Amino acid sequence: MKQNKHSKPQSDLVIKPQEYKTVLFDQDGTLIDSIELIHKSYRQVFDYLELPWKEGEVMKHLGRSLVEISELYAKDSVQAAQFRELYSYFYRQDHDEYTKAFPEATAFLQNLQAKGFVLGVVTGKRHDPARESLEYTGLWPYMKNLVGADEVEQSKPAPYSLLKALDQLDSKASESLYIGDGAFDMTAAKSAGMLAIAVTWGIGSEEELREAGADIIVKSWKELNNLFELN
Repeated sequence: MKQNKHSKPQSDLVIKPQEYKTVLFDQDGTLIDSIELIHKSYRQVFDYLELPWKEGEVMKHLGRSLVEISELYAKDSVQAAQFRELYSYFYRQDHDEYTKAFPEATAFLQNLQAKGFVLGVVTGKRHDPARESLEYTGLWPYMKNLVGADEVEQSKPAPYSLLKALDQLDSKASESLYIGDGAFDMTAAKSAGMLAIAVTWGIGSEEELREAGADIIVKSWKELNNLFELN
């Protein structure tokens, strides 16, 4: 794993706005508790199309775009289009019941913003559904920008969506960090030249996140608040 520029033990690290001006977030599993909704929606698609379902197989691709995932599992381009249409239908149908911000997320974003950090979201979702979820959960007002998978040629684990977000914010990668819950998030952040912070309350295991290059692994919201001196 590439060494980050901090020499202190992780427990003693503090992220300050003088050093890192921009904080970008993954959305699902990081800020928004929606993994069950995503799992349920994919399972319904596979059942409807009579595609073989292996528990955990599809979820390991979270972070990739819906287009990429549909092409991985559909038999042909016609079925891939149907796959995407069905997923969107099932997702919208259950969105409000299964989508909520993690309880600590709002206060965390408020406190980061008050400290002077610039905040944004980079997600494997398409832009419009991602914004709808951010608005529904009340997190959108804290964000300066949002980049979805449909706005770049390659979504995570490629770095392009992160680089696009940094360009929109006129931010340097060396002064920015990305917080996510998946291995693809860590790979994308490191490829973009950003500090990669992993949280363990989403889809990725601690081992997977470390192997993907996480600079810092956070196991609780309390640890995350401590990292930014918000407590």
